[in-house]
Amino acid sequence: MIRQLEEFLYPQSLAEAVQKKHEYGEAAAPIAGGTEIVPNLPPDIRCLIDVTRLGLDYIEDEGERLRIGATTTMHQLAMSPAIAKLANGVLSSSCCQGWPTEVRNTATLGGNVVGAGPFADSPPALLALDAEVVIARLDGEERLPIQDFFLDYRRTAVGQGILKEIQIPRPSSQVRGIFLKFGRTQVDHALVNLAVTLEMENGICGKVRIALGAIGRTPQRILEAERILLEKPLQPDLIEDVVCIVTELVDPVIDLRASADYRRELAGVLTRRALLQLAS
Repeated sequence: MIRQLEEFLYPQSLAEAVQKKHEYGEAAAPIAGGTEIVPNLPPDIRCLIDVTRLGLDYIEDEGERLRIGATTTMHQLAMSPAIAKLANGVLSSSCCQGWPTEVRNTATLGGNVVGAGPFADSPPALLALDAEVVIARLDGEERLPIQDFFLDYRRTAVGQGILKEIQIPRPSSQVRGIFLKFGRTQVDHALVNLAVTLEMENGICGKVRIALGAIGRTPQRILEAERILLEKPLQPDLIEDVVCIVTELVDPVIDLRASADYRRELAGVLTRRALLQLAS
């Protein structure tokens, strides 16, 4: 890692960091906690840009939305009362559950998102919360829905910019949420993870988000499963219909830890479990 680096920059401002990123292009990468990029450092990276001194470790409540700085740690998120209030703490639950305190105090939300690892836990929760990313670029800031941010395996729309913050619109009081993860151990990567948010009024499903991770090359919402729930009571037969749709539509990755068929079955099991818990 050290041999390939030409520069390690400590910028004094976000603008300086973006300028350096633009100079190096794909050969530069921001670094904060380093838990994501250090183990997976691409061989063509020649410059690392330390963004930990730019004041991006904040959680700000603006009433209609929450703003979360890119270098906010997983521990800060897990301990935040404001984050815990979002749809029953769906994002809080996704913040490195079971991981050692040292990792939770180091890993950042920005790194978890920009790293675009298929097994990351926070992206499904952010998808279920309709989050937006704010990217600092040379010509200003760009806001982008998070469902448009993940392009492919470890590829995002950040491009020549630097992730500044993530914004989450405040859900209504009728929105319930849940995050579930299945892994071999508490500290292992997920075999499948799932986040669901569901707006219920008089027993009828309103706005629905069902997001899966560790199942494909990018985290994904299951739009057809969301549509079938709209304007209907959350009853067992409907839940089984949703489970069937999920298992039919997912296209699981294969690795040494699980087969595609096993992941497909897990996706259905977690979907059923999440919807039954929300229904109760």
